[in-house]
Amino acid sequence: MATSLPASYALVEDVISAFPSVGSITSCTSSDIVYAIGRAQARVSAKLSNNYDVKSLCGSPVINLITTDLAVYELIGKRHVHATAARATDWADRFKEADDLLNSILNGTVNVLDSTGVELPATIARPWSNTMANSATFNEGEWPAMDVDENK
Repeated sequence: MATSLPASYALVEDVISAFPSVGSITSCTSSDIVYAIGRAQARVSAKLSNNYDVKSLCGSPVINLITTDLAVYELIGKRHVHATAARATDWADRFKEADDLLNSILNGTVNVLDSTGVELPATIARPWSNTMANSATFNEGEWPAMDVDENK
């Protein structure tokens, strides 16, 4: 299995701690775990790269948690490793929770802290407009199909 993806947000030991029976699965090697971490890290980096310097995310406990859970899900769900110690649905729920947490970070409702508890600054400000909540005014065909925002 190729290990060309960077894997620095979580360690093999983090995945083994989260899912101890992964170490007893003979078909799953350390390089498979590193590859799963790399895929999870790629997902996290892709989502957060517009708002954060991805190099600064290394060492953040919340990023480690998200990456670890996504990596375990990658091993269980996508590689069809049978979860003997935990139900597969538990990991699907943890994937959803990790993805929701990632989206909360992206939306600015959850802050990213480094390992010392200091908030990592977002690198890009979110644009804001006093008309963002308004619907667009457009003409789609006949008169009854037109939509006009009352606030404009």
